[in-house]
Amino acid sequence: MTGDKPTKPSPKGDAKPPERTSSRMRVPVLPLRETVMFPGVTAPIGAGRPATLRAIEAALKEETKLIFAVAQRENVEQAQPEVLYTTGTVARIGQVQRGLGGIQLLLHGEYRATVLQYSETESGFFEAVVQEAPDLPPLDREDAAFVALHKEVRERAAELGLRMGLPEEVVKQVLEGVPVKVFPVPEGVVFTKIDAETGLLPIPESEKTVFVCFKEGTVPTDFTKPPGEVTEEDDFFKKDL
Repeated sequence: MTGDKPTKPSPKGDAKPPERTSSRMRVPVLPLRETVMFPGVTAPIGAGRPATLRAIEAALKEETKLIFAVAQRENVEQAQPEVLYTTGTVARIGQVQRGLGGIQLLLHGEYRATVLQYSETESGFFEAVVQEAPDLPPLDREDAAFVALHKEVRERAAELGLRMGLPEEVVKQVLEGVPVKVFPVPEGVVFTKIDAETGLLPIPESEKTVFVCFKEGTVPTDFTKPPGEVTEEDDFFKKDL
């Protein structure tokens, strides 16, 4: 496979358990709309499409609880291989909260991977044979195109950082051209997106979110309550007054 051209699905068959040969593995596919999952990041994801729910349930049946989180090229309701990118993140499913409208789950990105093949199961969800994708350094760090692209990416990252709640001093350092250093995340530390007002996992209605680092095992497991939802007994009796 070359470039980002998606593979065509193979003939339908029964869902198969995750199988790994060297660095290859077969896992259910979790299409993401307007969201990108990164390795080393823990993020809450909402799911409600029937095929997506079936993919999640298939992943939860396995001991590894791994799923391939990949972004869609287009925001369509029924995601087919041709609208899915071929680079995504193998993620582990953590906390799961079921509701009438679907599922809220906590994903932790394990590693970046590329798709070798998409296939559709008889249950109607997609699986992918994926292979871990190594990080590739630039061919020439002094190349003018690379330097310009690197500068633009850093500036946009700084803009996004301000929106996500990063300290202004950190953003300022990026804009001033402080050399980028790879910061190895200490073992046992995870990053999770949190609702800035409640300190809980965010929901689609959350107006402001921030990334917060936690010691593994201390990440909040409760989701922010939707606006208008009754949470206290006294509020229940006052609701219709």
